[in-house]
Amino acid sequence: SVNTTKKEFLDKITVNTEEKEIYNVAIKVEDKDVVATGMLLVLGEGEETIVYKIVVTGDSNGDGKVNAQDLINAVKQYKYDKTDGKKGKKLRDEYLLAIKFSDREIYTAYDLIGQVREYKKYK
Repeated sequence: SVNTTKKEFLDKITVNTEEKEIYNVAIKVEDKDVVATGMLLVLGEGEETIVYKIVVTGDSNGDGKVNAQDLINAVKQYKYDKTDGKKGKKLRDEYLLAIKFSDREIYTAYDLIGQVREYKKYK
């Protein structure tokens, strides 16, 4: 969730390895740093390594917070899908997933309302 530090995040994960780390691209995240969409959770080591991309609900710009920029990104995504790409901006991968609140293929009004609710929680 939003404003979760690396230490808090890793403390909540139960896995069969002592090797747990979070990276922002190739840089190891400090314990006090906030976990954000797009960071990598690396479990294990060597051939046993598993890597997951982190998605923080509402964080579409990868700063670990839900703020006005995330709301703007949601509106742009809604416009993009509503106009078949003629307006707005297409988010990709985990950044889009962070603001999706429905199972529909396109970004819907329901998704946009979900992002507004998420924004209001942290405003």
